Amino acid sequence: MFLERLVNDYENGTNNFNKPGESLYGLYNKEGVLIAIGGLNIDPFSNDEKVGRLRRFYVSKDYRRNGLGRLLLTQIINDAKHFYKVLVLHTDTDQGDKKGIKGQKKTFVKDMGFKVAKENEKIIEVLKEKKAENK
Repeated sequence: MFLERLVNDYENGTNNFNKPGESLYGLYNKEGVLIAIGGLNIDPFSNDEKVGRLRRFYVSKDYRRNGLGRLLLTQIINDAKHFYKVLVLHTDTDQGDKKGIKGQKKTFVKDMGFKVAKENEKIIEVLKEKKAENK
């Protein structure tokens, strides 16, 4: 179902990840099967093109809790820094709200530096660019 939405959005032109700063990422296992995916877009709900949005982030159930999600999200965040000042994640599921790695109380997205904000009863996680130190 989750990947169906991604494919449908791509095929009908709703989301092609084709604007500057937008990308679609995938991780594959040794057999070439897609096991994790995540996208980066300009946030369509913001009037600021410097606000990016993490889209369709998903790790296959059999591959969770071994660092692959962290690896993928770290790459997306690092790439996002070249285009966006703020990165948001809208979620209406509790998957990202589960306990963090190795039973930590922090959630996965909070552990990755996102902060929770509420907007119209949906959870929005926000990651702001850290201020560069004076050089």
